[in-house]
Amino acid sequence: FTYPEVCALLPLLKTLLIKELADLCNLLAENNAYHYSPTDKSLADMEKLNEAAQQNLLMMNIFNSLKKMTKLPVEEVIDSVSYSERTLKGEKAGMYDEMYDRTKDDYRARIVRLAKKQHVKEYDLVRKLVEQADKDEEHVGWQLFKPKKWELRAHLYIWIVAAASLVLASIFATLATGGFGVVAVVLALLALVPMSQVVIDLFNQVLYHVHRPVNTFKIKFKDGLIPEEYATMVIMPTILKNKAKTEELLEQLEIYYLSNINRASDGQRLESRQQNLYYTLIGDAAAGPNEDMPWDNEVVEAGLAKVKELNEKYGAQIFNFVYRRRAWSDGENCWLGHERKRGAILHFNDLVLDQTSEEEKAKRFRCETISQWLKGPVPHIQFIITLDTDTELVLYSAQKLIGAMAHPLNRAQLSPDGRRVNAGYGIMQPRVNVDVEVTNKSRYAQLFAGLGGLDVYTTASFELYQDIFNEGSFCGKGIYDLKVFQQVLKGTFPENLILSHDLIEGCHIRCGLINDLELFDDNPSNYIDDAKRHHRWTRGDWQIIGWLKNKALTEALMRRMGFSNRLPRTNTTFPAGDMFWARSDAIRQMFTKGPSLEDFPEENGQLDGTVMHAIERSWCLLARANGYTYRNTRYLADNRPFDLLRI
Repeated sequence: FTYPEVCALLPLLKTLLIKELADLCNLLAENNAYHYSPTDKSLADMEKLNEAAQQNLLMMNIFNSLKKMTKLPVEEVIDSVSYSERTLKGEKAGMYDEMYDRTKDDYRARIVRLAKKQHVKEYDLVRKLVEQADKDEEHVGWQLFKPKKWELRAHLYIWIVAAASLVLASIFATLATGGFGVVAVVLALLALVPMSQVVIDLFNQVLYHVHRPVNTFKIKFKDGLIPEEYATMVIMPTILKNKAKTEELLEQLEIYYLSNINRASDGQRLESRQQNLYYTLIGDAAAGPNEDMPWDNEVVEAGLAKVKELNEKYGAQIFNFVYRRRAWSDGENCWLGHERKRGAILHFNDLVLDQTSEEEKAKRFRCETISQWLKGPVPHIQFIITLDTDTELVLYSAQKLIGAMAHPLNRAQLSPDGRRVNAGYGIMQPRVNVDVEVTNKSRYAQLFAGLGGLDVYTTASFELYQDIFNEGSFCGKGIYDLKVFQQVLKGTFPENLILSHDLIEGCHIRCGLINDLELFDDNPSNYIDDAKRHHRWTRGDWQIIGWLKNKALTEALMRRMGFSNRLPRTNTTFPAGDMFWARSDAIRQMFTKGPSLEDFPEENGQLDGTVMHAIERSWCLLARANGYTYRNTRYLADNRPFDLLRI
């Protein structure tokens, strides 16, 4: 049987049974045999009794058969009669049999389309794909789902939007002015931005109706038991200022633990099984005028006591607590946690990977239980699920998040220099909805938060960036590959420069959207809070845009000269205007391996984002990479100001 034939098998059998039932009912109607009466003497002969018994038995069997077929999963039928399914399950990688049924359906649908397109038998195609996958020692999915031209799609999208916006703006300006002249050109330029928004909305609606949503591939763990190779830590980074909040958040993590605990079987106690899912509250120190604040000791004592209580309660080292020290910030002119949330996550990653020296631990953390936890019989952490304090990790959602990251087609593949993710995903995030209770906090929340609540028919929904461009936008809640995250992002961004880090982190290590899984978040209850949040997001995004102009070009230039961009970013000093003097050995690569004349663009008054600006920002990085230092020389011997950079 082919897949379409197997899928049609149950409906066909149900149709035949219903037809048989209809024929029987028609026969009974013709004989007026609507019911059997034991006092009716005309029905007392044996022949009629046997006929009535046979009809009753047939009707009972038909209804029982329909009932059983309704409960029978299609997957069991496919497993029983499909040779293609048996071949797929026999792959050496052994991943196909561990996937969710919905993921298997996507594989089967892809096989059916390929078989029709290539005009071959389904089984022959499957056998060929599995043989090639076994030969390459990879999962058969890599043979089924070849990479598409995602960048070409992005370019086409941009060009279509730009061209349509320009055409509409020109038409609008011409009609408004009654002709085409200088006034019409000015009006067209002014109307270009609003017209582009109209075009984007219309184009997105067209794509929504013509493009089928794509399900996220996921691995299904037996009994919900997470394998040791996919051991995961759930973290909640937040600022702590008192005992009550510390205990409240740890109790919240306890609820998430109970909601996502691996289900016991065969009479086992829950705590008797290896969970491979752990929880940590990462406390960040609130900004203050001093390095030590009065509430610090209270927070530390409350966190350690609560963690000890929870671990004793469940008989395993499941919960951890981390509280960071403050560092002086010149930009904020106060003491606060280094790099705030981004710094807390990077420091925590180093701690879990055991890449922090004792000196660094004492400098970074006021207290932490991870070091002691690592000495116990615990697995190596593979993934990290990061949540905000107002994000709810609903029932069994952790297993689905991990299953999505664990699927072979979703695993991150690094570039040759190890500085970015070329394929797969380093971060994956679910859909984020609003809790139903949040929508009732105020009239404002009711108007702007949407309906809220759990969608009991959660299915894949169309998401433009993910479905069209194969990449989503990270909003700070999701799961990431610990080693990939740390390798790509540690030391990549300058310090004290980036406020909104989620979006740029997702761009560096590729963010995938799990469009058939939901978490719940909070929503502002009044306009002022909502405006503050949007102001913070906008300010952070503008920072990223301004910095990205030269950063990518500078990194590319450094790699061209033989250096990775894994260089110190604590000092962004550079000789503006390329005015400096230096030792030739300190900057030799710029002249031997640096840009050629062909790399320089035509002069057009560019103020930023060219190879010249990348060269300007590379001098100090190049000198440091060659083992030299640099200094800003602001005064000559006679104390006259003279702002040059000496390398």
